[in-house]
Amino acid sequence: MNLLAFLFMVLMQSSTPSLQGIVLKTGTVEPVGKATVELRRSDGTDPRVRSVTTASDGRFSFAAVPPGEYQLQVSRPGYVRATYGERKPGGPGTPIMIPSDTSEIRMMLTPTGVITGRISDRLGRPLGNATVQAMRISYSAGRQSLAEVQSTLTNDLGEYRLFFLTPGRYYVGATPVSSARGIGSGSGTDSIRDFRMQREATRTQAIRTDEVDVPSYFPGTTDQLAAAPIELKPAAEIRGIDIIAAPVRAQHVRGVIVGFDASQPIPGTVSMRMSTPNGSRVTGSTAPNFDLSGVMPGTYILSTTIGTMSGRIPIEVFDRDLDNVTLRISPSFSVPGRLVVEGASPENPGPDVKTLRVTLRSDPPDSNPITPPTPAADGSFTLQSVPIGTYRVSLLPAMQNGYLKSVKLGIAEGIQSGITLQGPPEGLLQIVVSARPGTIEGRIFSERKEPLANATVVLVPESSLRTTRTDLYKNVTTSPTGEFKLQGLTPGNYKLFAWQEVENGSWLNAEFMRENEDRGRAVVVSEGSSERIDLLAIPN
Repeated sequence: MNLLAFLFMVLMQSSTPSLQGIVLKTGTVEPVGKATVELRRSDGTDPRVRSVTTASDGRFSFAAVPPGEYQLQVSRPGYVRATYGERKPGGPGTPIMIPSDTSEIRMMLTPTGVITGRISDRLGRPLGNATVQAMRISYSAGRQSLAEVQSTLTNDLGEYRLFFLTPGRYYVGATPVSSARGIGSGSGTDSIRDFRMQREATRTQAIRTDEVDVPSYFPGTTDQLAAAPIELKPAAEIRGIDIIAAPVRAQHVRGVIVGFDASQPIPGTVSMRMSTPNGSRVTGSTAPNFDLSGVMPGTYILSTTIGTMSGRIPIEVFDRDLDNVTLRISPSFSVPGRLVVEGASPENPGPDVKTLRVTLRSDPPDSNPITPPTPAADGSFTLQSVPIGTYRVSLLPAMQNGYLKSVKLGIAEGIQSGITLQGPPEGLLQIVVSARPGTIEGRIFSERKEPLANATVVLVPESSLRTTRTDLYKNVTTSPTGEFKLQGLTPGNYKLFAWQEVENGSWLNAEFMRENEDRGRAVVVSEGSSERIDLLAIPN
């Protein structure tokens, strides 16, 4: 390399901006050393990740950083990974522009927490190798459940330790280990367990083996709704979260599978699904006269499929066996339909029907939705192997330039109450999408009237539709300048909310909304309407 080229490179590097900063423990001026700081392009133009380690005084710097938009993250064992601009630990961040007016970046690291306790049986004996879960509330299709965040096994003393937990609200559950397994009564992902046909011993008196292991939740209940929340603060170690976990008495569900005319039992081996309304399921072999064991009290959908025939019924299991259940099956059939776009124009063509998928989901849901191939260019489609039942119709993916306006089977409108199919329909399933949805945009401000980045903006439908039309909910996160835009809105009455910090999906919880109902702004969305609304965010 000649001298001129060397001097040119030195000149270019000296003029390239650098990024400097310091990492501190949240809520203090205590520096965090040996933290890993990562810088990457947020526009995806450069896959490389630049990485440095903070010094003992918490300081770091990146030299010779090309101009552009970047994401800055910092991590260290014992702390929650942080992104520049996040409003809460683990939340979304905001990009950094280089060059920037910021002379020094300040990053805050939040210490993680620990939950410890002991799992024992009814006699106080320790349960080793029991599964212990830290869970948080989550929402799927408008239904609340507990989702696992972390799990561990107890030691020989029944002790457990859940560590490196992000501060927040948790629920703790434990499941002992034994050979018996059953169906849990809750609605969470951990509540549905394998069941099996159980044979009674051939003795003078039959010995029943109807005790099953199900999750027990702190402070000592098998009901998720009765579980007590645990508030975990940064750097906290919460001890004494002890749980008594023991097998509980389960029930049998007995009955017979019959044809649609109920004249004869249907012979043969079948696969049965016993599902909670959130769609979880288990399988097992049975004969026409079935006997399902290990069933905990709760509401279920009992369903089966034999070849091209199927059937489903809701059942309620209490604290006793459920006998004489008749599960009637009938042939499945095809449902032809057509999807059309209304109100389209050259300037506003609306969604392309070839990109949309019509989905039938049973009501209440108990299995995977029925989805046909992509509609043809003229919008025609056929749903195959549809059993008798009531269904709700939806379209995927979510539309920004249209909304689901009408669902009809014959003259019956099914967008609100669903469609009921008792056999092959005589006409088409007609679905209309409007190319003229509503739009709401605006800006969210803090109490100090400053634009608020990473605030959560949620549009909530009127109360009568909140349990049946979860597709009407819309939520976005504000930009670095506090701006938001909600698109693809269905006409109707809504309330608009903005929170500085909120648990994702909590607006689907009726109790949470009762506490916040008066803090939203009433909004009327009309077809093709466009409105600008500025709001103050609800403080933490």
